[in-house]
Amino acid sequence: GEIDNNNPNTILGGAQDNGTNRTTGGLGNWQTIYGGDGFYCLVDYNNPQRVYASSQNGSLGRSTNGGSSFVGGTSCRDLTYSNWMTPFVMDKNDPLTLYCGTYKIHKSTNGMASWVAISPDLANGHVQNLGTITTVDVSKTNPNVIYCGTDDANVWVTTNGGGNWVKINTGLPYRWVTRVAVHPDLANVCYVTLSGYKTDSTGAHVFKTTNYGSTWSSISSNLPNAPVNDIIIDPAFLSTLCLATDVGVMISTN
Repeated sequence: GEIDNNNPNTILGGAQDNGTNRTTGGLGNWQTIYGGDGFYCLVDYNNPQRVYASSQNGSLGRSTNGGSSFVGGTSCRDLTYSNWMTPFVMDKNDPLTLYCGTYKIHKSTNGMASWVAISPDLANGHVQNLGTITTVDVSKTNPNVIYCGTDDANVWVTTNGGGNWVKINTGLPYRWVTRVAVHPDLANVCYVTLSGYKTDSTGAHVFKTTNYGSTWSSISSNLPNAPVNDIIIDPAFLSTLCLATDVGVMISTN
């Protein structure tokens, strides 16, 4: 889902089998703006005419007329292996810069008109439906710091804009990585959430690093032993975290 920073009444969301849908306000004002299986969608936070949407297996669309029409946003991007729900995020300082994960991280500096790979293959391999990037995030305070995770339990970070990547999954359970989220004010602080019910030493599904992933600490605390699908840091109250889990939405204020 996405909220238009320029008009908070405008809300977008992807729905599997039902495309990308948008309302400009009110329950009866929804319309489909992009087809296929709807997944990630974004609106340029400076220019609402730039809208981005996606569908299955890494298909991306870009609009420069507010979502009235879309053209392809996959030019120059390596789609050899892509997750069913391919992640992409917008740079927090330059909205024309976007990052997308297939089995490599790709960067666009022209609003999805073209892409260049800034990482090698970050998966362990490509077996059946595994071997793709599932989540990516970029720091606001230092846009050279990018984190990502894969469906085969890898977490990576670059601190020099993709010049080199460090695998940082030591100490994390061997599970599908559902989300990486960088702290808005601290590039060295990142949260990771995991899926799966696989038994391990902690049973934890939420971890935090304060040193670019050199070490991780479980912050699962009193959470149920269930998959976690997303984590959001409240932009106004940075100690408040919201979690989407398989058994409901959870919140922590500390």
